[in-house]
Amino acid sequence: MITTICSSLYVIYLLIIRFFGVIKQNKNEDYLAEIPEKLKLSDVTVLIPFRNEAKRIEQLLISLNASTKLPANIVFIDDHSTDDSIKIIAQNNTTLNFNVLGMPDDLNGKKQAIRFGIAAFPSTYYLTMDADIVFASDYFQNIEDLPKVDMLILPVILKANSFFQRFFELDVLLINALNQGVAGLKSPIVASGANLLFKAATFHKVDSIKKHAHINSGDDVFLLNDFKKAGARVELISAMNHAVSTETPQSINEYLQQRLRWFSKTGAVKDRDATILVVFQAIFTGLFFVGLMYFGINANWNRFVEVIAFKLIIDTLFFWSFFQLQGRLITLILLPFYELILPFYSILIVALSSFKTVQWKGRIIKNY
Repeated sequence: MITTICSSLYVIYLLIIRFFGVIKQNKNEDYLAEIPEKLKLSDVTVLIPFRNEAKRIEQLLISLNASTKLPANIVFIDDHSTDDSIKIIAQNNTTLNFNVLGMPDDLNGKKQAIRFGIAAFPSTYYLTMDADIVFASDYFQNIEDLPKVDMLILPVILKANSFFQRFFELDVLLINALNQGVAGLKSPIVASGANLLFKAATFHKVDSIKKHAHINSGDDVFLLNDFKKAGARVELISAMNHAVSTETPQSINEYLQQRLRWFSKTGAVKDRDATILVVFQAIFTGLFFVGLMYFGINANWNRFVEVIAFKLIIDTLFFWSFFQLQGRLITLILLPFYELILPFYSILIVALSSFKTVQWKGRIIKNY
């Protein structure tokens, strides 16, 4: 009886998210086709903070040089790099006039880098990018198909270089699929600074950097939360012609450091919508795991297999279309393994967050 009730609630929960996700995607497509006023690239300045990206920045430079159309300004902001990043940018700056800013000694971190770039290059709109992304040659041209709203959350695709690294991209895809549904129901809860476009006038009105300047990560989610709290218009764009791609973490340690950064800033953001979703996910994951333990301890293997099969089928049906849209259906094959290790993985992240020092590019990340 209890198993039936929990299963029914889980199906209802996913159906609600899926229903509004489909509505959001359909509205998105119709909206983009009938936009009354579209963006102009001449009004857009691209901000690219970087720190020690010599090994990966060249692919971004190739994408920029191959672009059929470019925005008003492309600004690289150097966050005190100690490698050859600036040299590589200069070597590739033969046909385009990139702007390179060096941050002063009293500023550091991505949040400060973005605001330093905004202060140096006034613009109508800003597009933030990471230094390790790649995109199609018509990416910027397609920007002019987008609406003039306060914020546009554009797609970021993680691409694995090996079968093992597909595990690293799986949970990001799952989060983004849920984000699409939540965006249809109310508003997005996740954004990535690797591909985020926003209106300067709104930014200057809502920016709350003084409240979280001491937290040196979360530039994107804090900004999203500022826009949401102010009632600004935020649109989640799922069309792949507006996507950029980036590599997954290259090692388990890099993966754990990334997830710990994400986890540790969640509480500081205080996004009620995100908190509610996390609570629901934790409840259903916990019930699934407890159910498996109960049937396993009592050697009720028929029900044990039924619970696994039920959740796998429901989740696969729910996530299929999103993974297909992202061109990552092969990653969905890993879902059964992921769901079995998820409780242990979640416990590990919580435990590590209590004592493990979180680092990024040689710096300790503070989220308190």
